[in-house]
Amino acid sequence: MPFVDLSDRKNDRGFYSLQSDNRAIGKMAAEYFIARGFAHFGFSGFEHEMWSIGRREGFVDELSVHGLEAEIFESQMLNFEADDPVRFLPLLLKWLQALPKPAGSNQRGQVSLLSIQWQLNQRSQVSLLSIQWQSSIK
Repeated sequence: MPFVDLSDRKNDRGFYSLQSDNRAIGKMAAEYFIARGFAHFGFSGFEHEMWSIGRREGFVDELSVHGLEAEIFESQMLNFEADDPVRFLPLLLKWLQALPKPAGSNQRGQVSLLSIQWQLNQRSQVSLLSIQWQSSIK
């Protein structure tokens, strides 16, 4: 039976796959923050997820073209937040608060941006950008 993997999670499963251009997505996120004058950047992602690795590489590579760097926060598993939000959110908030300000941060999609933004408050000088799959937007 023919099978096509659409998950963007791994590329070594031995199936045909159809994936997003995650490097281009990461590059566009960096361009978004650069165009708005940010000089400090963060990227929050997952260590072993192919889509996250591609986005991180595109984000970091585009920043390096402009002589800029990003702070990186990565967790090991996709459901880390869902499995342990009490432990996860304080770690992410602490990392975001430690970024040099003002900062633009490309966030993973699973994080509740409203919760994070509320906890950071408007005076935090951290702008969050999350790129999410359309099917999960309500």
